[in-house]
Amino acid sequence: MNTSEPAVKRFPCPSCGAYLEFNPQAGKLKCAYCGWEDAIAQTAEEVKENSYEEYLQLDRTALATLSTTAVEVKCNDCGASVTFEPPKVAGQCPFCASPIVTQPAKANPSVHPEGIVPFEVTDKQARESIQKWLSNRWFAPSALKSLAQQEKIQGVYLGG
Repeated sequence: MNTSEPAVKRFPCPSCGAYLEFNPQAGKLKCAYCGWEDAIAQTAEEVKENSYEEYLQLDRTALATLSTTAVEVKCNDCGASVTFEPPKVAGQCPFCASPIVTQPAKANPSVHPEGIVPFEVTDKQARESIQKWLSNRWFAPSALKSLAQQEKIQGVYLGG
């Protein structure tokens, strides 16, 4: 694993110091606190598209671990695999919001992405879409409606 470059690249806001987030509507990095916008620097580097069929033929013994300290926990309610990086040892399942506490186990090997496609909708648009969908569901459980609260919605990247 290449340790010279951080796995997550953060961009501090030059105005207030908070981290900038990608704003899909503007196509720029934006500070959620002070509103500062920064254009994303263009590079000469080209995006290489990889074949899914080639990925399926990879030698699985050559996979790198996500982290030497990461632990993987299976959600008891929905069965999703959730990875925690210590010192974080508890949280909520991002799929069903059930509480999860880690058990000692190493995370399964995984492939590091060469790139990630950013979300196409903002947090606000996601909340509004969910609220609109729930308003048309007469028999939706109240627990589902409480899950749609602003602080509980989070994006999840799914690998192929």
